[in-house]
Amino acid sequence: MKTAPLISVIIPTHSGSQVICRAVDSVLSQTYPNIEVVVVDDNGKGSEEQITTEKAMKKYASDDRVKYLAHDVSLHGSAARNTGVKHSSGEFISLLDDDDYFLPNNLEEHYETQKCLDDSYGVTFCGMHIVRGKIEEDIIAKQEGNVLVDFLMGRMRVGSSLVMIRRSVYDEFNGFDESFKRHQDWEFLTRIFTKYKLASTHKIGVVKINLDRNNATNPQKFESNRIYFLTKMKSIIDSLPAKTARDIYDMHYTFIAKEYFRSRQFGGVIRWCMKTSRPLGSMFDILRSAFVYFSKMAKI
Repeated sequence: MKTAPLISVIIPTHSGSQVICRAVDSVLSQTYPNIEVVVVDDNGKGSEEQITTEKAMKKYASDDRVKYLAHDVSLHGSAARNTGVKHSSGEFISLLDDDDYFLPNNLEEHYETQKCLDDSYGVTFCGMHIVRGKIEEDIIAKQEGNVLVDFLMGRMRVGSSLVMIRRSVYDEFNGFDESFKRHQDWEFLTRIFTKYKLASTHKIGVVKINLDRNNATNPQKFESNRIYFLTKMKSIIDSLPAKTARDIYDMHYTFIAKEYFRSRQFGGVIRWCMKTSRPLGSMFDILRSAFVYFSKMAKI
């Protein structure tokens, strides 16, 4: 009987000592038979969080499927993921954030999808169950195939914990851009989607719990990170039809305005809405999003 190909699951962790074992256990409990887990501790050696994480990982010391690595200093998520891949051996690469966890059939469903695809497909993805305080919802993006425009337009939720990538594709694109401190999964997947198609498992495979760790609203930082992403992706965006490119920029500018709205910094809201091609439409989108959010909260 042919051995199932190895799937390497890379888990970067930072300030996640209280949840890392839940993530690792969810991988070890998979129905798929051939896995390895590489945990990359990005807290910085000797820090309190790194020491606590290392202690938590000792429960897996006798399990040869699990590797624990620690960066000397914090290098952020992109570098942690690249470190993990360099120390892995799988034919397929799966990524898992430390505060998310897999449902038991997730990797099997990814592999069953992957093995039916031709080489024009580089990535599979699953849906997620999101928990935000008292609000819970299931999300599965409907788009498949050539998804570059939909992805850049924010029409689909496909993040690092949801995907499995052929190792040959990961290597072809030289992994994550380590200059990114945020949006590194967007950046990496955008590059992949310029060449390869995306396929869905059509199943919920990940539970994503919003812990709000270090996520206090800071619109200036959000703006800086989003503009850095757009600057790095400019050549890809500008290669698209002019209206499509304009719509992509409008969407991202509106998202920046939304962050200022959340912080009640209305000067920033006006400034970024005015950068779009439809300022009044962008303002309406922000007000509509706020109405939907508060309507959900009122039903709880």
